[in-house]
Amino acid sequence: MKKYISVILSVSVLISGFGAIGLTGGQSEGTTTTMLSPDDFPDISAYRYELAMSSFSVAPTSNSDFQNPIGQPNTRLEDYPIGTIIWQYTITGGSDNSPKAIASIPDINSDGVDDIVICSEDNNIRCFSGAAIGTGVVLWTHNIYSGNIYSQHGLAITEDVNSDGYNDVVVGTTGGDRSIECLSGLTGNTIWVHDTHEYGSGGWVYQVDCRYDYNNDGVIDALATTGDDSTDTGPKRVYCLNGLTGISIWEYPLGGPGFSVIGVEDFTGDGKPDVLSGSSNEGESIGYGKGINGATGSQVWSYTTPGTSVWAVEQLDDVSGDGKKDAIIGDFSGHIYGINAATGSLLFSQSIGSVIITRFEGINDVNDDGYSDVIPCHSTIHTTQIVDGYTGDLIWSHATADQPWNVAPTSDITGDGIDDVYVGTLYQSNYAYFLDGVDGSELIAPIAYGEAVDSIAAVTDLVNDGSMEMVVGGRNGKVTCYSGGEVVQQQVNITAEFSATPLFGTEPLKVDFTDLSTAENTTIKTWAWDFDNDGTIDSYLQNPTNYYDAGVYTVSLTVSNGKISDTETKLDYITVVPPTEIEIGNITAGFMQLNAEIINTGGINVTLVNWSIAIKGLVLLGKSNSGVIPSIPVGGSELITVRPLIGLGNIIVTVKANVTGGDTVQKTARGFLFLFVVLRWT
Repeated sequence: MKKYISVILSVSVLISGFGAIGLTGGQSEGTTTTMLSPDDFPDISAYRYELAMSSFSVAPTSNSDFQNPIGQPNTRLEDYPIGTIIWQYTITGGSDNSPKAIASIPDINSDGVDDIVICSEDNNIRCFSGAAIGTGVVLWTHNIYSGNIYSQHGLAITEDVNSDGYNDVVVGTTGGDRSIECLSGLTGNTIWVHDTHEYGSGGWVYQVDCRYDYNNDGVIDALATTGDDSTDTGPKRVYCLNGLTGISIWEYPLGGPGFSVIGVEDFTGDGKPDVLSGSSNEGESIGYGKGINGATGSQVWSYTTPGTSVWAVEQLDDVSGDGKKDAIIGDFSGHIYGINAATGSLLFSQSIGSVIITRFEGINDVNDDGYSDVIPCHSTIHTTQIVDGYTGDLIWSHATADQPWNVAPTSDITGDGIDDVYVGTLYQSNYAYFLDGVDGSELIAPIAYGEAVDSIAAVTDLVNDGSMEMVVGGRNGKVTCYSGGEVVQQQVNITAEFSATPLFGTEPLKVDFTDLSTAENTTIKTWAWDFDNDGTIDSYLQNPTNYYDAGVYTVSLTVSNGKISDTETKLDYITVVPPTEIEIGNITAGFMQLNAEIINTGGINVTLVNWSIAIKGLVLLGKSNSGVIPSIPVGGSELITVRPLIGLGNIIVTVKANVTGGDTVQKTARGFLFLFVVLRWT
């Protein structure tokens, strides 16, 4: 198979600070150097700004001594409230200057602040200083001769590929270029290029992804997905490229244009990372989500959607419970599908309306169910939402001024421990939003941007206030870095507490438990009860009921919001005794008295035994008597008596007894009372 691989040996950018810039390009047949005046260089305003602000400048002559091309003063305002502009920059000079992709890159100019890579439709990739104040500062610019990056998906920051100690950049290009390129994060120089013109006229590269090492050489590799050409002979495939060289490790033909691809954790069970992709058929009338074996590049499963294309794919947590993380895909008809990544079977489905879903952004769990969630980017409807990564339900939906074409999760701004959301709208009403990740509420009033928001990103904290900043790219080339604000950590606390009733009784004892736990600045989501201190959870209900046999029981309750938990344990809290058993023994009579025996036939000592004797008939004295026996030991008995007893004729004697709170036992006897004695019993 014919391959087109270009490796650029050296390109250096010379910044003298004295009115000229030398561009040197390494080629196989020689070296070409072009000297440009400041007015010839489209981004020279950045350098002019920096030279005016800095007391020094650096003029490196090779990559090896390219240390700090632009000095940036380490000055900061005391406070950058949320939504405050940190710096702005306007891209000019092209017919279309719209930024399409933005990402943080670890600090390349040794000022201690991470920097920012921005790809725009003027065919340029720029690296901006994250430490800039007021006006954006460009550290390097890489020009793509005849192409650009189509969307946020076309940019990925990878690890250090060329061993210069700095992270590098991978992009996928469109236009006439149609390549996957790896650039030096330090200089912007090309490390390698994989040209898709090896198939027909090549195909637009819609997404690149750098997360995993697929060939076990210890270097993260690059995934890319490509479209077709005008004669249906284009690549239409997923590429897995060697991160060091750009040479294919494997390729998977899709049978139609491919629009999305990401590396995911192993779902085939071979211990190696795998791949998810989204594509269409040749006629772009059917969408597909596909699971691909990361070791071989072979298809594991394919899921068909009614929407014409699948541009949105993301990995979920393990929803199916099979020990493997699952997948979610979104199509051009607004359908969302949760997919078992191991089998390709459907887990859940959702529709957010007749919209084009262009991509998903994963976000850490926002509803405390223990599963990560998903933010869709889409067209048409003027709402943004978060989709539950476990059920597919909408966690919240928030009205926006226009279409939420670009979204970005950001680290917690509000201090509640939940990540928040940046949103940019476009077409008629163009705004940037700071939204609370818990419910979608606006943290500040929407920022009117003045031009369509074609890209938005959360970048690493630039002003040391604990929040990620928002960088917005506008249709006319305006780039703005807004502060995420100072994160005020709320005191989040959970205290477990409960009560129960009754706490004492005979078996089987029914006990009702009531949760009395409290939460500060959070919500309790789970309750775990251990009714007998055996380490096994007996109930997950908030207010459960339990039945106890005889014994003394320690009870514990653990409550949690999904992040923190607290346990309350009550020692020897429930006491249950065997059921009391008493009997009435013989009923006897003596001179002027009648006796009955109360016997404890149970397994525990009994206390407070109530008794009564009632005699019906012609009884002159001793018709009734009652009392309380303080206690009767196990196997013991007590004699109860009526005296004096005087009467004449047939009598009916009824003896009753019960332990306080227990059942009553009763015994009846008949006899003939002659004055002072009972002559016979019947």
